[in-house]
Order: sequence, then C-alpha cells, then structure tokens
Amino acid sequence: MPARTVGIDIENPAAEAVEMAVSVLLGGGLVVYPSDTVYGLLCPAAMQHSVRRVGRLKGYSEEKPFILLVPSIEAAQAFSQPVPGALELMRSSWPGPVTLVLPASDRAPSWVCAPDGTVALRVPADPLSVKVLESIMPLVTTSANLRDRPEPLGLDEVSLKVASGVDLMLDGGKLARRKASTMIKVTPEGQEVLRP
Repeated sequence: MPARTVGIDIENPAAEAVEMAVSVLLGGGLVVYPSDTVYGLLCPAAMQHSVRRVGRLKGYSEEKPFILLVPSIEAAQAFSQPVPGALELMRSSWPGPVTLVLPASDRAPSWVCAPDGTVALRVPADPLSVKVLESIMPLVTTSANLRDRPEPLGLDEVSLKVASGVDLMLDGGKLARRKASTMIKVTPEGQEVLRP
C-alpha cells in the first residue's frame, strides 16, 4: 500500500509539511519529495539503516554511495578534503543541480562514500530541501526510481514498489522536464565530468 501523501507548494512549503517530513526522517523513515531536479528519496545520512533501506528499495544488492545534500559551502568543506579548484566550483555551481565528487573527510559517514574514498556533495536550490536541512544535515538523496528506470517528474511516475516502501510522499505536482544533477569529480589530479 502506498505511503501517506501530503500536498506541498514547492516554492513556499508549509511549515506543517516540512515538520512532518523532518519527524518521519528523524524516526528513521524515508520520504519521497520534489527536488530541484526530479522526484527523489530522502533520509538522514547519519542513519546507516535508513541509507540501507534506500539502497534496497532501489534494487541495489550492496552498499552504494549516494549524494549528500548539505546547506552550505562551509558544510560541504566539513565533509570533504581541500582540493585545488573545488572551492571555485562550489561558488560557481551552488546552490543548484551540480554534484561535486570530492575526497571525503573523516566526518563523512563511511557508508555513503565510494570505495575510492570520495563523497558526492550538493547544495540544493529548492526551498523544501533548504528547510529540511535546517533540521537535519546532511541528507542522503537519490532519484525516486528503481534501478535502470526513468527518473520520475511526478508522483504518478513513482513505482508502486517505491511508493509502498517509503513512509511519506510529498506531492508538489508535475515538475518541469529536467534531468538529474550534473556530476563532476574533483581530485588532486584534475576534474572529470561523470554525468553531464
């Protein structure tokens, strides 16, 4: 049975809806929400069991690194190690749909980092993510689709498996056709676009 659905204004989310999402997340639950790219899944990065739930829901058989949403460049710097060119990219790309893959600091939970010791970070632009990040930081996010399926732009495109496996769905209506965030890896050796 699909999770409880609550309507939300993506430009000006009501405090009650934000508080409901925060309460679900702090309780270890998963939330489907309209992001500044596509409909996504949210959970607190610090809760390993919740992160594992996200992976299982999407059909991953082993732990997989996910994007961390953080509220600011300063927060991103706390979860990553300094790399030449990274700060300039942060300043020019954020807030917005650009994910930077950087060497992780010891503050980044090991279960969200890639095997090569990197962590994917993003400062979102949408008011809903910004408000949730005021209460919980960092957040794990990923598109609310099953592995190898299209990213949903509306709740009607979220599969029944995902809808039944989360605890709350926030309905912001149909999103304009967009794509998942651009992903750029920044290491001491240079920069590489992983996802245009």
